[in-house]
Amino acid sequence: MTSPGGSHVTLRGLMKVKAGIDIAAREIQFVRTKGLSALTIESDRMVFRGMASCLDAIMDKFHRKWSEAVEYAETHSDAIFPTSEDNKLFEDTKLQYYEAKGYEIHILSMQNPPQRSSLSFLDASQIPGGPRPRAILPKIPIKTFSGDISQWPSFKQLFTSLIKNELSLSPVERFHYLVGYLQGPAFDVIKHIPVAEENFEQAWEALLRVYDDKRKIASNHLEHLLSFKPASGKPTYASLQSYLSGVMESITSLKNLGIPNLSNYLLCELALRGLDHVTREAFEIEQIGEEFPSCEALEEFIQGRCHVLRLTQDPVSKPSTSDANSKPESKSPSAAFRSPNKFGSSSNRKSHQALLAHSSKPNTIQQNILSKIRYPEIPESPD
Repeated sequence: MTSPGGSHVTLRGLMKVKAGIDIAAREIQFVRTKGLSALTIESDRMVFRGMASCLDAIMDKFHRKWSEAVEYAETHSDAIFPTSEDNKLFEDTKLQYYEAKGYEIHILSMQNPPQRSSLSFLDASQIPGGPRPRAILPKIPIKTFSGDISQWPSFKQLFTSLIKNELSLSPVERFHYLVGYLQGPAFDVIKHIPVAEENFEQAWEALLRVYDDKRKIASNHLEHLLSFKPASGKPTYASLQSYLSGVMESITSLKNLGIPNLSNYLLCELALRGLDHVTREAFEIEQIGEEFPSCEALEEFIQGRCHVLRLTQDPVSKPSTSDANSKPESKSPSAAFRSPNKFGSSSNRKSHQALLAHSSKPNTIQQNILSKIRYPEIPESPD
């Protein structure tokens, strides 16, 4: 039985061997990451080719350290290797190694396109059925698109010119590039589509349906323009630069959309902000199929709604003639004092008159009211 002190020594020995495995795995992962960026950034390609030249040696080191850990576990009963986490690390590292090798082959083919034939001055692409040379992708980086509608036009333009229209790329390669440049909500649009040769156009069309909406893009730029907050205090370089990037950039983007009647559309968008939600929704439904609404269309729609509501709304209820002519029943001042048993008996009436007669400061108003009271004649019961 191994003592507690011996268990700690065994654990430290195993951790030392596994540290070599982790170092080699991280090196392979780093080479693979650099290879991925080298696909689109030309300045990274030279560095990646140097790293890739050491890739096989790093993988040999990984296997050697792995074997040492297995042997150590076999000779020490307290050492457990490999665990499920160790096996996952092995599979991930092997996959990253193969991906890095694939990037190396792909980049080499990009940097060494087929040479022109010495028998002809024609470009190979001009020969029917001839092979097309593999072009080196431009240095222009494509920013990852995460679903911000204001960034869609620039992403679409760059991706189309650098990737989609690049004849040397196959559809499945274009699809891989597309997946690599999307994240967040934008990636969610196409994540259900399998990465295959025939599915690139389907994925691209799915993105166009969601984001390639000029009306939505224009409305977004207008919102940025109207929501800009000027800096307080005296103007500075930073505040004016912020104005240029916030306001003038939105104006330029609106102009670049090529809206046929930009001023009419902007007035219509501003007018729509004053509509209630229900009417606005009904107007947008009627405008389906129209790229940009106009002030004339909005005015015609509102007039039509007014006509419909005038015909369909219930008229305002008016009081009937009998109700208007009838007057509420009013009670005479004395009626309030005609409650039964109040002053009905002669004894009560005499007591009340005696109270008034002996008052040192008679209340004129009270006397006037009481003088108008007509007491009912109630015969007194015989004694």
